[in-house]
Amino acid sequence: LSMLEKTDPFDIVLDGLNIAFKASRKNRSPSTFAFQLKSMVKYFASQNKKVLVLGRKHMKKWPSGDMSYVFNNAEVFLAEDISQDDPFLLYAALYSGLGTCFVSQDMMRGHKCLLSDPKLQATFVKWQAQHQYFTIFIDDKGGVGLKEPVSFVQSIQHNSRGDWHIPYVVKENLTTEVRVDNYHRHWLCLTKQSPPPQPTSGPYERRRQPVSLGRPKVALKSIFDA
Repeated sequence: LSMLEKTDPFDIVLDGLNIAFKASRKNRSPSTFAFQLKSMVKYFASQNKKVLVLGRKHMKKWPSGDMSYVFNNAEVFLAEDISQDDPFLLYAALYSGLGTCFVSQDMMRGHKCLLSDPKLQATFVKWQAQHQYFTIFIDDKGGVGLKEPVSFVQSIQHNSRGDWHIPYVVKENLTTEVRVDNYHRHWLCLTKQSPPPQPTSGPYERRRQPVSLGRPKVALKSIFDA
């Protein structure tokens, strides 16, 4: 907490061990771990992002070449080796404000379940979906691939024109809970159509017209994958 109070808000918070362990099982070594972390720090530092790396003290033993870059281009907080680093990650991201994102493969399900209020759980999932990056790959040359957070709230929405956008899940992808890494990709979009012009007719013909004539109709506009 004292470190966060003394520094400006961070743009990005990195789960150091989580990123390092993204390496394939064949290449798992301290040198690979350090290179993975350095590549991620470099990716965001090159965008002039203020980076915070969270990890554990044993990471100091990783090769100094790549770790020197990490320490010189990011703020680094190393917790005790026996401690849990996820609470530090979430606290740092939330403390820095709504503009701060974080990188981790962890779904944070355990932390969500600690929230007894279902509304708070839903709020947490929405915040997580809009602020969490997932690492897709880090190649041998230091290239980084990330799955970015969603840029909009994935819930039923409508506008002043009466258009509705409704997310849905196809049966094959249906799960027992909303997952941040597989949020709604399918949307049903509905829009109002103007009623057709009524034909000119006498009093008798007007009485024979159905009651629904002239009411605004809702038509299927499109179904697409976001």
